[in-house]
Amino acid sequence: MTDLGITSAVFLDGPAPLLHNAGAVIAATDVVYFDTTTATAKVADADVLASSIMSGIALTSSAIGNPVSVAGPGTRITVNAVLTKGVTYFVSTGTGKLCPFADLASGDYISLAGIAESTTVLRILAVNLGIAI
Repeated sequence: MTDLGITSAVFLDGPAPLLHNAGAVIAATDVVYFDTTTATAKVADADVLASSIMSGIALTSSAIGNPVSVAGPGTRITVNAVLTKGVTYFVSTGTGKLCPFADLASGDYISLAGIAESTTVLRILAVNLGIAI
């Protein structure tokens, strides 16, 4: 399998989306983490511990310094990619992307992004283990 090709995500239900300032250019549907040093949202990546600790999935696009709406843990979103019901998805080494666990490799950090409740609904979990494979 490869990274999910999500190009749109819509808030379905759960906690209200978080609002952060973007510390990088962020596209809607990017997996993001919160950089505590700059107090901004940036695009997540499983290659580096700090950037693998996801806070959610961007619902809006944003330029640096502008607000970005982020669906956080407990939120359900509908996506336009085909999910496999019951499969868990993780922060990928593809910047801002999600992938199944089998696509992670030695040295990648494990952050459970969510679980597919159906072929179009993802429940965001954001369980950040902070350990590498």
